[in-house]
Amino acid sequence: MSALLGLLLWCGVGAGAEVPTAGGPFVSVPFAEACAAAGRAHKLVLIYFDEAGNADCTRFDEQTWTDGGVRKWMAEHAVAMQPLAAEGELLAARFAVTAVPTVIVVSPRGLKRAHLTGFHEPAALLEALDARLRDTDPVAVTLRRLEEAGASDAPARIAHARALAEAGRQEEALAQFLRCLDAAGEKEGRLGGGAQLVAVTEIGELAADYPPAREALRTRRDAARERLLSGTARQLDPALLAMMNTELGDIEGTLSLYQQMHTQQPHSVMTGLLRQYAVDSLLKAHRYAEIAELIDVKAAVRRAYDLHQEDSQRPLPGGGGDVERFRAFERRTFVERNVKYYEALVGMERPEDAAAAAELILKVDDSASTYAALAAAALRTGKVSEVHLQQARKALELAPQPSVETVTTLVRVLQRLGRNEEAAGIVREQAEKFSDPEGAAAIRELLPGPTP
Repeated sequence: MSALLGLLLWCGVGAGAEVPTAGGPFVSVPFAEACAAAGRAHKLVLIYFDEAGNADCTRFDEQTWTDGGVRKWMAEHAVAMQPLAAEGELLAARFAVTAVPTVIVVSPRGLKRAHLTGFHEPAALLEALDARLRDTDPVAVTLRRLEEAGASDAPARIAHARALAEAGRQEEALAQFLRCLDAAGEKEGRLGGGAQLVAVTEIGELAADYPPAREALRTRRDAARERLLSGTARQLDPALLAMMNTELGDIEGTLSLYQQMHTQQPHSVMTGLLRQYAVDSLLKAHRYAEIAELIDVKAAVRRAYDLHQEDSQRPLPGGGGDVERFRAFERRTFVERNVKYYEALVGMERPEDAAAAAELILKVDDSASTYAALAAAALRTGKVSEVHLQQARKALELAPQPSVETVTTLVRVLQRLGRNEEAAGIVREQAEKFSDPEGAAAIRELLPGPTP
């Protein structure tokens, strides 16, 4: 047990302890719950670290946390919490807390916005918080980046829109996302393309509690549908329509349109693309059996493998590292495209066909990331077996350095198979290997309650 964790436990920062005896305005909930509550309310999360018997902490309890102005600020701006015992050391490491008293303020996504150490009188605390939050305001920061990058910079515009959404400024956020979604691509420089696909997902999240976002998706979905039926569709229309229908909870609309186009335009490129994106929608919804009604999954993997083999034999211009980088890109792309077919076969409970697909995928790339991708695909189906446990183990064995994702996959597979003690052992063993405190914390959080 670290000295800091011992300090936190001794002072009752967690262990289900009540808030300070002076009546401090704190809730005793897990950090994830505090973040979720803050996100729903478009607030921040304030975390207070203290210790029993510390004179400055006592002054905080008696002078600052009882102050009406401080209470009002916290009620309006933050979900205020003290770490539970199981999280004390993890949060202290994550946010670089080395002394008490310390006040940390983070966004609902866990990004640090303010860090204050030592006692602060009420007025000084509010002044310091306001100054730091003003300097780290995501809306202002992302707006400056967008202005510097230029209006056509898609990543900067998406980041600004996300900041607006997190701040509860839905109307402005929607306008920024729609700027990306409605971009024609050629006229908007770097807007369009991938930014349009990202915007659909972001607008879908916004639509959960902002009806105009849902209506915006519906309007643009209907327009894409008309273009597809009239033969005037743009290159991304099949993908956009399928994604918008998924966000609107209308996968049947995509399937119905595909059947109509298949009847009217059976050999159209757009019909083929829409079929592929309909498959992706069914995968996302875990409706695996229906995928077999659209494509022969096993044959699709074989065709993809044969095509990859042909392409890999073609000479490329250039030489040296450029060629190898391109070949590596080809392999990664093949794996990404075909792991979803593997997922479908596992979900359909066709183990022999799934094994054949995995064999072809690994022939192209047998790296740690591929083994991890196969095991993660099986996890998404909820139908893991010893085969997938072997894949997850192989991924960790081959990885030069363990990643949070690889360890998480192995632990989740073990838990799904009911091997919880073994999963706990992996967590203990692997968490010690991470020099990054946040990585170690993420690994320890895979287990419910305190890590043994």
